[in-house]
Amino acid sequence: MYIANFTSGGLLLNESRAVARLLLSGVPADKLSDTVLTGNVLQKRTPSSAKRILNLLMLRLKDLDAPYLEFLLSAGSAEASLFLLAVCCEKHRILGDFLIYIKRDCIDQYRTAISHEDWNHYFARCINAEPEIDSWTEATRKKLRSTMFTMLANAGVIEKKSGKLLPLYFSSALTDYLASPGHENTRAILEGLLA
Repeated sequence: MYIANFTSGGLLLNESRAVARLLLSGVPADKLSDTVLTGNVLQKRTPSSAKRILNLLMLRLKDLDAPYLEFLLSAGSAEASLFLLAVCCEKHRILGDFLIYIKRDCIDQYRTAISHEDWNHYFARCINAEPEIDSWTEATRKKLRSTMFTMLANAGVIEKKSGKLLPLYFSSALTDYLASPGHENTRAILEGLLA
């Protein structure tokens, strides 16, 4: 089932790193929200915004083992962003499926860029598969598209302005993560972008 639960944030690299630090330092899950809100760890204007972002980040990070949280902290921005894209593909099906669409309908067709028209075509396919998302407002659809394109640009998959597909490089840590059990689908999705 498709869910538009990440329109308020993209990859959120800095915020992800802040939460990863807390998780690695041993802050218990039941104290995490208090710690984040009291210290304004996520640098958000309102507590409600910080809670929303924290919930999104916990969805993404809660299942990561310590070595992957440490990699998120130690990797350069490019590597960490591509790693977060892999994690997001696992948690946000609509994003992972969009990357499959990019592989099939863009890369395999020897196209060198993606556009908003690709998103519109993809979203129409999503509606055919799951008619209930046709009730999403136009504002939600545009925000979701904008967030996805920003995530892809931040992860180095596309150029922000032109949508040009960029060559990808997988670090050994990302390769190890994708090779570990339970990540086969994400590995196939991201390796498809290498073609």
